[in-house]
Amino acid sequence: MNKFLCVGNVTKDPAINDAGSMAYFSVAVKKDYKNKETGKYDSDFISFIAFGNSIQYIMSYVRVGDIVCVEAKVENGKKKEGGDYPKDSYIVQKINRIKKGKAHGDGMGGADMF
Repeated sequence: MNKFLCVGNVTKDPAINDAGSMAYFSVAVKKDYKNKETGKYDSDFISFIAFGNSIQYIMSYVRVGDIVCVEAKVENGKKKEGGDYPKDSYIVQKINRIKKGKAHGDGMGGADMF
């Protein structure tokens, strides 16, 4: 089984390639332990790539600051739809917006799912 699951905050608004065939975004995932030097929680930053039907959802509804749950598969250094991506790529299978961030302007939370 090839499945990666994480919950975190979107770090910046998603971007789409010139051909419209790939969307890119990153999620900050807080570590479950504190940094011994700072006493604060550090984060890992995970980059995702989306293809197909998920692009429209991501570009329409996902914004910086949103809390999302992403289910992805991991691929190693392959080309897809004419583009290159890093050695280990996290390809979106499902995405669930758990809470809207401030970038939406309405201040209201809410869950959406693709």
